[in-house]
Amino acid sequence: MESPALHEVDFYLADPHAAYAQLRRESPVHWFAPPIARDGGGMWVLSKWEDIRFVSKHPKLFSSAHGMLLNDRLQDAGVKRADYAPQAETIVMLDPPRHAPVRNLVSSVFTPRRVAELEGWMRELCAASFDDLPRDEPIDLVSEIAAPIPALSIARILGVPRERWRHFQECANAMIEVAAGDPSDRTVLERHGPKLGELTAYLSERALEKRETPGDDLLSALAHVEEGGLRFEHKDVLMMAMTLLGAGNETTRTLIAQACWALARQRDQLEALVSNPARIEGAIEEFLRYVTPVHSHARTATEAVEVRGQTIAAGDYVVMLYASGNRDEEVWPDGEVLDVTRDPETNPHLSLGHGEHFCLGAHLARLEARVVFEEFLSRFPNYELAGPPERLRSTHINGLVEMPVILGAA
Repeated sequence: MESPALHEVDFYLADPHAAYAQLRRESPVHWFAPPIARDGGGMWVLSKWEDIRFVSKHPKLFSSAHGMLLNDRLQDAGVKRADYAPQAETIVMLDPPRHAPVRNLVSSVFTPRRVAELEGWMRELCAASFDDLPRDEPIDLVSEIAAPIPALSIARILGVPRERWRHFQECANAMIEVAAGDPSDRTVLERHGPKLGELTAYLSERALEKRETPGDDLLSALAHVEEGGLRFEHKDVLMMAMTLLGAGNETTRTLIAQACWALARQRDQLEALVSNPARIEGAIEEFLRYVTPVHSHARTATEAVEVRGQTIAAGDYVVMLYASGNRDEEVWPDGEVLDVTRDPETNPHLSLGHGEHFCLGAHLARLEARVVFEEFLSRFPNYELAGPPERLRSTHINGLVEMPVILGAA
């Protein structure tokens, strides 16, 4: 089959799912050699749920240390992490045996209990934000509904003072534009570099302060936590904070915004949630599957491995198409259908990862999405689209930049 243009933003701005379905049928382990691949090479593309899970479960066979994004292997790969972030290891690119102790350090402070304590505060923030919104004129659902809770939750968890929350959110949004935006946009740092510089400098200063005068926040915990004699150095604390900020902000914002877009176009599914709010918690899993906030991640084979009769050689790049795996017909016969009543216990989506790189912030993402949907739909069950959304130009994040809606009467 002809290779889809997986390296181009326009592929994702259109509907990629027909191409994904064709890959699953005809070439589930597909060699993709875009014309701008480094050294004239290419990469393997996996589109089946079972194969993506296999790669995710075997980090010794498939390394995270040599690139995580599809475009990391392209000549024109856009802005690199090194252009705007501190030089330190990040947990998403660590392999065994280094990964486990670092993950244990973070897990020991980023606990379900700590996350659960935020629910009351999240509801108060939603009330303060939502109650004053106009009901009969267009608003931007992304900035007013989807974005605040994820960004401000991470700010609070990290110990950012309340008076800096909104500025912190602006800096976090700039980070998303740089890290996940169009890789062919060479002006991205010019536009967003100052905000990123402010963010890095602020977090670095705060992390140093927390070494001397710790508080009850995640940044303090990261600066002081110790397990088996291992502690984070300053650069590690800073990189971890940046990683949590990026991952904890962009994916949940995308989940909420894209799910709201889907519900606005499928009114029967919206009514199913409005009429029975108890379904919302389970529906979050279906939104994660159907929306798939992150298009793909990649690994590098450390030795020759055979997958479905294809030999993946040592050093080959392997891209896992989560959005395709989440609609695999062998797992979900009706995978193209959004069904908010789908049993969450039998909905093994890939959107939070699998294996040792399973999302550290899964508890937080699920809580944020549940609270936002419960508070939003209880106030605005009749919201409607007021125009087409603006999609994020990204080969990595399935995001929305803006979505005009009219909230309507309760």
